[in-house]
Amino acid sequence: MKWLRWDEALRLVEAMRPSASKNAAMFCLLTGARVSEALLMRRRNVDLEKLVATIPTLKRQHKKFRKGAPNYYEASKRQPPPTRRLFPIADTRLRLLLEQVCEGKGLNERLFPTRRGVVWKAMQRAAARIGIDRSYAHPHALRHTFAMHLTLQGVPTAIVKNLLGHARLSSTQVYVEQVALEDMAAWLQRAFRGE
Repeated sequence: MKWLRWDEALRLVEAMRPSASKNAAMFCLLTGARVSEALLMRRRNVDLEKLVATIPTLKRQHKKFRKGAPNYYEASKRQPPPTRRLFPIADTRLRLLLEQVCEGKGLNERLFPTRRGVVWKAMQRAAARIGIDRSYAHPHALRHTFAMHLTLQGVPTAIVKNLLGHARLSSTQVYVEQVALEDMAAWLQRAFRGE
């Protein structure tokens, strides 16, 4: 799992061009959204009065709930997983970004009129310009960075799970384990410094 320190990620996104890619990447960083979810965002998904964004959650569209899939009848008796998640607009940077990209747009217009590949290339070019290892410069690293930043700040795993739109807590546990591994390494380095 590749992720950046928060300040590095902000520097990377700020160095991106064109603006649609930069805005999509910043949205991913500030919300933990997948780039494909960010690119599906429309004006109707943002309520600036209630300060909430509705992020489409593509990963939860399970095959077993699609018509014609094996065991569809059994699966349809249960409640299908949600295909969107509510995200509070609590960060000033996120609010300002959403105000900017929503300005003058109709309810059905896309907030980030670009493509995944364009965002990826913009990140690669920005990383090369500012000296960040290009293997860390991909949109999904922004999602990992968001999750690791929250985990390092002590945000409960259940809240991180909900913000990322994970169906299972075990998916989010990866970030806690990563932090624990780094903590263990730091303690071991301190313990063996005197030898």
